[in-house]
Amino acid sequence: MRKVFVASCIILLLGMVAYKLLQPALKERSRADLHQRTTDERMVKQTVTILGDDWLGYLVFRSDEFRSVLRDQGVGVEFVSEPNFEKRFQLMAEGKADFIACTVDSMILNGLSTGYPGSIVFAIDESFGGDVILGRDDVESLDDLRSAEVVGAFTAQSPSEYLLLSQMFHFQLEELLPRFRQFRKESAEASAEALRSGAADFAVVWEPVASQLEKSEQKVNRIIDTRSARGLIYDVCVANRELMAENPMLVQLVVDAYFTALSELSKSAGYFRKKAQMDAGVDEEQIEAMLAGIRFLDLGDNRNLLEKPRDTELDIASQTARKIFSWSGMIDETRLKRIPEVLHYREFVMGSRVNSSGPSSAVARQFFRSLPAERWTQLLEKKTGTLLEKPVQFGTGQATIPEEFRDQLRKAVDGLKHYPNHRLVVEAHVSPGSNQEADLALSQERAEAIRDFLLAEAELSPQRIHALGKGGGEPLLRKEGEGIRGWKRRCRRARVFLVEEK
Repeated sequence: MRKVFVASCIILLLGMVAYKLLQPALKERSRADLHQRTTDERMVKQTVTILGDDWLGYLVFRSDEFRSVLRDQGVGVEFVSEPNFEKRFQLMAEGKADFIACTVDSMILNGLSTGYPGSIVFAIDESFGGDVILGRDDVESLDDLRSAEVVGAFTAQSPSEYLLLSQMFHFQLEELLPRFRQFRKESAEASAEALRSGAADFAVVWEPVASQLEKSEQKVNRIIDTRSARGLIYDVCVANRELMAENPMLVQLVVDAYFTALSELSKSAGYFRKKAQMDAGVDEEQIEAMLAGIRFLDLGDNRNLLEKPRDTELDIASQTARKIFSWSGMIDETRLKRIPEVLHYREFVMGSRVNSSGPSSAVARQFFRSLPAERWTQLLEKKTGTLLEKPVQFGTGQATIPEEFRDQLRKAVDGLKHYPNHRLVVEAHVSPGSNQEADLALSQERAEAIRDFLLAEAELSPQRIHALGKGGGEPLLRKEGEGIRGWKRRCRRARVFLVEEK
């Protein structure tokens, strides 16, 4: 009997302790239940988790408009900031994320280890001047980075890193590749400070840091930004494949809610600016610079992007990222083969019933006017960079382009689709001879042959490209021990520059 009494006391005591410990949790649950029963949260039947970061382009996901549209459909939203891109895909692979906001290049690089657990369902925005390469006062073009001594700064694992990699790839800046990782910083502010203090010769930053640095007392040059280097940095929404297969209606609800919210926010430029300023926590001047650097993509833009099953602008951006990561050694050939050819699924965009009437924000095709020769000379003085510089083995006195050089030209023009606002200047040089007038005429003939090949191969506007024969007046320096014949072969070279009217 005594044992029963003791046991009962112990059980009672344990119960009292457990109640005491659980009381705060029980009260919190009670409050949560009461909150749900007395607010619109009673309508929420399920919640979607979206992973992203504080990038202004993801404003719509964080907006009240987006939450409101989904809440009316019984869907709640949890936007979680996860700065580690690879972890975003790991969490999706573990079933802990329904959607991811990221760039196309980030998806290529960071989704690989988890076998790409999601598909791109729509494009959010394109960087349109928001990512910038700035140089100190004596660094004016990408060619000025062509040195083993030059030092840079950029934010690690960010669009800044990818923008620099893309320019290194397109403009043959191999000198930077061995030291590329040494330039990594923790933030855009740290990169800007490295340039400001003289610790770096150039910095890759984003808005509003770029504009702030340009307005500082220290002189810096805007070498290139994503208003000029196009089709490289797209932010996209990636949906969990399992969710797409098991509950496609929920994915369609989220896609429709996004474009409905974007339409609501965009009805008034002032309202959009105000919401963006509140989201970013910056002043009016800074938000203007930030918004000017982003091209938000509406439903109409997305349908233009995804109208074809293959070879869309997103496909091109994806293919370019593959080439860049392979060239840089960030993805080896074995892993490169594991990347699916197509990473997007267009049916949710094409099947959306959201009203997409109204002007599209897509930028119209660039047309080029004719320029006088002196204007071309002025543009050359401020060239963006060298697209190609190679010796060309023309036959003696001939202007027929050898097949080997044709292949090199084809590879070079492949990158032109990312620079739609740039013009091209073709320079041709011949080895020094005794007749300067004949040398000049031959070099002009060779420059025009290269120009005509580019016009046919890349279907360029004739007004966009200029041929300039330089004769033999700018010979290369002879290398130590180099014979006359080898030196003269090197002097027969061609260069293709990208220039831009600012």
